[in-house]
Amino acid sequence: MLFEEKVDLNRAKKDYSTPKSIQKYRDLAQNYGLWKSESIVIKKFLNKEALVLDIGCGAGRTTFGLYELGYKNLLGVDISKKLIKQAKAIAKSKNIKIKFEVGNCLILNYGNNSFDAVFFSYNGLMTIPGYHNRMKAVSEINRVLKENGIFIFTTHDRNQNPDRINEWSQEKKKWLNGTQDQRYFDFGDKFVNDNGQELFLHIPDTKEVYSMLTKNNFEILYTKSRSEICPVPEHEKKEFGECRFFVAKKVKH
Repeated sequence: MLFEEKVDLNRAKKDYSTPKSIQKYRDLAQNYGLWKSESIVIKKFLNKEALVLDIGCGAGRTTFGLYELGYKNLLGVDISKKLIKQAKAIAKSKNIKIKFEVGNCLILNYGNNSFDAVFFSYNGLMTIPGYHNRMKAVSEINRVLKENGIFIFTTHDRNQNPDRINEWSQEKKKWLNGTQDQRYFDFGDKFVNDNGQELFLHIPDTKEVYSMLTKNNFEILYTKSRSEICPVPEHEKKEFGECRFFVAKKVKH
């Protein structure tokens, strides 16, 4: 087998700066807003005065959705300069004053204990290749949260889809005998086709996510799949796959 380089740490920046991605996320920001399940979870755990850091905001789908729910203390951050440019343009067209910045969640440019809440929507955390890098991101999120601050995010769940059990069983065998895709860092890594683009995504199980959170001084408050929270509207089913919500609270070291 020919040697293939590991997926690059900047893969997300490249993947979400292509013309197809820019168009997709601009359309989502302008036409979709928050999922019904996102609105339910956010209102359940965050008060309207919370200072919220929206990581992986893209062109602003979630940030504008939070604003429409009544959350006005918002900062949207994304690794893609092109998506942040779109978010700023949409905010200007709507005459909405929301701050958007380019930023990397592995090295957040904010002081300790700065935010009441961090929101990292639609599997964004899992677009980061390498368990050690995802751990670093969760550690940074913990650092910038105030004590008892809330971290809300979603991931796919490897064990959630019965139709994929055999696929993951076969993938596990590849890892055991060393024949897995050599670009991968960890079991659960996958390249998915999204509108003709090959995108990197890590698909964890719940045990892995719990471990990441507890090792970084988070207490897990809540986890449910999107469809368990509420019926999923048809337009959401078409555009987004099933995923699992996690809500965690920063606790003392």
